[in-house]
Amino acid sequence: MIVSLRNLSIVAAMTLTLCGAVHAQCFGKQTQSFLYSWQVVAADFNHDGFPDLATVGRLPGYRGFVSIYLADGTGTFIKPGSHYYEQDTVADLAVGDFNNDGNVDIVDVDEFSYGGPEGINVLLGSGDGTFYEHTHRQLFQRDLEHVTVGDFNGDGNLDAVVWGGQSQFFAWFVGKGDGTLIGPFSVAPTMKGIPFLLLAGDYNRDGISDLALVNFADSGRDIRILLGSKNGTFLLSGTYNSETRGVIALVEGDFNEDGFLDVAASTGRPDGIAVLLGIGNGSFQSPIHFPAMRGDQLVAADFNGDGQLDLFTGASYGSMWSILIGNGDGTFQNPVNHLNLPAPEGIAVADFDQDGLADLAISDGYHFVGVFPNLGDCP
Repeated sequence: MIVSLRNLSIVAAMTLTLCGAVHAQCFGKQTQSFLYSWQVVAADFNHDGFPDLATVGRLPGYRGFVSIYLADGTGTFIKPGSHYYEQDTVADLAVGDFNNDGNVDIVDVDEFSYGGPEGINVLLGSGDGTFYEHTHRQLFQRDLEHVTVGDFNGDGNLDAVVWGGQSQFFAWFVGKGDGTLIGPFSVAPTMKGIPFLLLAGDYNRDGISDLALVNFADSGRDIRILLGSKNGTFLLSGTYNSETRGVIALVEGDFNEDGFLDVAASTGRPDGIAVLLGIGNGSFQSPIHFPAMRGDQLVAADFNGDGQLDLFTGASYGSMWSILIGNGDGTFQNPVNHLNLPAPEGIAVADFDQDGLADLAISDGYHFVGVFPNLGDCP
């Protein structure tokens, strides 16, 4: 597992408003920004009950770093943050407990940048918002762009699955439960195509994490489900491509509240959101389509505080936003669209100001991460 701030002075002065329909949500003007960051994750790193932020960025010379900003519970974050440096540009990060001590840890991956070493790195959390430097650092000449975490072999320890598009590298690292990893091991050696947009979830409810991904092949893009197993192999459970071609974003959640994980995708269709309702055995119903602006960023959260998941999508290649309020049965209301907003490269969602509504932390993919409070229904 951000909003784009291409013109910080303009964004800081404006109100991000999603209006014009029933239950439309309004987002207030930016409260804070963090420099040199383009990816962000929200988690409680110091056990105070407030969601904090971890961001990634890079210094001149392309050396990457992970930054931690602790929340004060009012929607703002303590600055300056703590910084942990990597060998090269950090492309992505994810969080989880890799040594089973009850504290949130961080795994990040590096991408190729001017010949520097790429790799996967683990920072163990101390529980007070600080981290121990690199209990695991593994470097190899592979371009890594994305990481997701889960227990893919059912041994009780968190593992990591990584993907690199340019190097067509798709592998998983087995967690030992002490903050170190073993690998890499191939996830799907016989699968043709280039996988990306990885999600981890238990789609067949066997207690073992599975993978949902988009596969890019000669026939186009389709959604595939790979089931994890105790023997460390992944089984292809299903391929969904008849109506989901052109998928550019993927998110999961229980959209119809039946206890089974569902998947939503942003597609190239005019009715741009496809929802695949999970059956609970690793397979999904045929896609149901809903209108929305086509966006390569898609998140699920309860934005209007009614206890049901909604969808929020934006496009990094243009100032387009849509919010779709969920009905709790797997369907969504017509989108509320807004133009002339910053283009997001990544989005983290959490209740930063503790008012019961999901707020946004948004990155422009270049220099800034900004925080935008949810103001509730538009007046």
